[in-house]
Amino acid sequence: MRVKSNRVNYIPAYCETCRRAALVAVQPNDGNFTNCEACGQRLRLIPGPAYTSRDHALFESLQDVVRRAEIGQSRALELSYELERGARGEVELELVLDAVAERLPGLRDLALAHGEARTEKLRSIVSLLTMLLSAMAHVPPRPSSMPLAVAVPRDVFAPMPARKIS
Repeated sequence: MRVKSNRVNYIPAYCETCRRAALVAVQPNDGNFTNCEACGQRLRLIPGPAYTSRDHALFESLQDVVRRAEIGQSRALELSYELERGARGEVELELVLDAVAERLPGLRDLALAHGEARTEKLRSIVSLLTMLLSAMAHVPPRPSSMPLAVAVPRDVFAPMPARKIS
């Protein structure tokens, strides 16, 4: 007999309109999804692991740190690459977080604040922050910033003249 779990998982999601990431609470077998708390637009899922309620508070704190730093897409991409190096074990987690903390004021204090085992805490921070920054970095440009039409020369699809190969 299979027992139903009431445990709430959190799934990472992102709002393309206001560039905010979120961990959305989802009950098992719940097909409902949610809209952005800030602007009301539908959130899109971010591929990756589900998180627990313990991760949710940490994620909210990391979200605040990133928001206060006011970083753009290119900086978010750069920082996410640095964090991924730590996640893959190429660089020690503490060294990676120290380097990233130079550009995200408040991150160092956050890493020291929670009472979990240090290594587990660093892994959680790296995982959540990588997800958050990767989502920010890969947002497509807003439709209003795209040109309405692109001028394509008429002859761009014209057949090429055959050349004699000697």
